[in-house]
Amino acid sequence: AHNPSSNLRLRSGIAPVLEMLRRGVHVAQGTDSTGINDDDDMLQEMALTMRLHRPPGLEELPISPHQVMHMATLGGARITMFEDSIGALEPGRKADMVLLDWDRVAAPYLDADLDPVEALIARGRARDVQTVIIGGQVVFHDGTFAGLDEQAIRNEITAQLSAAVP
Repeated sequence: AHNPSSNLRLRSGIAPVLEMLRRGVHVAQGTDSTGINDDDDMLQEMALTMRLHRPPGLEELPISPHQVMHMATLGGARITMFEDSIGALEPGRKADMVLLDWDRVAAPYLDADLDPVEALIARGRARDVQTVIIGGQVVFHDGTFAGLDEQAIRNEITAQLSAAVP
C-alpha cells in the first residue's frame, strides 16, 4: 500500500512505485491516516502519487492517472483480498461509489480533450464529493452523513481530548 503523504511526513522516503509496477507488484493507494493536510483526502493523495512518480527526463514514462486510479480501486481490493467483492463497479460486487460534483472539478475550464481520469486526479478534492454510497446505501450526501449527529460527535471528541490525563 502506497501512502505517500505518510511516507513524506515520517521521512520514510518515496516508494519506488514505478519499478514495483514494472515488476508486476500489486500496489494499492492509501492514506494511512496521516494525509499531508491531516484531512485524509484520498483524491489529494492520488494527485500526490501522480506528481511524485514523474521521473525527470523524456525517456522515462511517468505513472499514468489510470495506474493511480487502479491503485486506489482494484489495487486496494486486491491487496486486502476482497478483489472479488469490491474495487470495481460490476455485477456481483458491492455497490461502493463516490460521486463528485463534476462542475466543481472542471471549473473554471476543462479542455474537452483532457482525459477525465487525469482531470479527476489532478483537480478533484474531498470538498468535491457530493455523495458516497457503500454497499448500495447512501452514507453521505450534500455535506451530511446519514444517521449521524456530526456536531455531537465533534463535541464528544473535543471533550475527551480536552480532559486531563490521569
